[in-house]
Amino acid sequence: MKLSKNWHISDAQIDAILTQLRTAIESDIVTNPPLTWDDIRQALRTLEQPRPEDWRDLAATQRKKQVAAIRREIAARAEELRRVGVPNPVARAEAEIAERWQHASGAALNRWLRRHR
Repeated sequence: MKLSKNWHISDAQIDAILTQLRTAIESDIVTNPPLTWDDIRQALRTLEQPRPEDWRDLAATQRKKQVAAIRREIAARAEELRRVGVPNPVARAEAEIAERWQHASGAALNRWLRRHR
């Protein structure tokens, strides 16, 4: 069964959950209270956790968000410098923010941003 692009549930996992549900339903209600929809949803959520090979996709998404945040920071700082009248405000802002993010220069930060858009 395939739920989405990155999440796969094997037939064995489905059988295991159905077996657990069957045993819970067939058992004595006094010892096992009936399952609620929340219990079933929680069981399915545990199956929907990303598999280890999907962590790379999560890291890429995180980098893209970081790139967007850095670009917004550069734009805001460049606007501040532009108001003051500093020449080359974008290059100056890139240099300042590159230092903060521990890049060698504004150009190095710019290359990193282009690579990870």
